[in-house]
Amino acid sequence: MLARRLLPVALLAGLCLVVAGCGGGPKIVTVKGSVLKNGQPIELGPMGVLEVILVPDVPPGAEYTTYPAPRPEASGKFEIKEVPAGKYKVVVRQLDPYPANDVLKGAFEIATTKFIVDVDGTKTVDVDVGK
Repeated sequence: MLARRLLPVALLAGLCLVVAGCGGGPKIVTVKGSVLKNGQPIELGPMGVLEVILVPDVPPGAEYTTYPAPRPEASGKFEIKEVPAGKYKVVVRQLDPYPANDVLKGAFEIATTKFIVDVDGTKTVDVDVGK
């Protein structure tokens, strides 16, 4: 008799766990933006590469996943798909020639970047490394 009374409670609890487990994570968005220098696209040499990476802004020692952009266009525009919404540091490297020389001299690495953005999929992430 007790088992019959607990069955609906157990089913409801299981349904709650399934719903929370499937939909309880952060919203996944596409991030669009651009990287410029003093308002202009960054000029690269024939062997140059521009890297843009979103790094979650988490406490030191915490595990995280980075979200690199495929090579930005010549205009500096980039797009990164399937990024959980949240706060990110924007890492920018101008490797010219690739991979030997960061023209930006590490100014926008994880520990030194001044670009920290809230990613929510509604606004663009635009950074200007010349400012």
